[in-house]
Amino acid sequence: AGIVAAYIHGNKKMGVLLELSCETDFVAQNEEFVSAANQVAMHIGAMEPADIEALMEQPFIMNPELTVKQVIDGLVQKTGERVEIGRFVRYTI
Repeated sequence: AGIVAAYIHGNKKMGVLLELSCETDFVAQNEEFVSAANQVAMHIGAMEPADIEALMEQPFIMNPELTVKQVIDGLVQKTGERVEIGRFVRYTI
C-alpha cells in the first residue's frame, strides 16, 4: 500500500513524483501520511537530492531541526507501520 505524491512548482517548470509506501490502505489514506508525502515531494523539488540515501540525510525544509529520515521515522511511530520512500523522480524543463 502507499501513495504517489506530486509537487509542481509555481513556475510550472519543475515537478516531482514520490512513492511513499506503507502496509495498509488505512494508513495510506491518513491525512498526516498524505501531508507528509506532499511535504517530502516539495522538499525533493527544493533540495534536489541525488538519491534516497542523500534525501534521508537532508534537513527537512518544513522543520530543519529534523532530517527527512526522522520525519519518516516519526510516521512509523505514529502509524505503527513500516513506512518508506520507494522511489522519486524530479523533472525540470
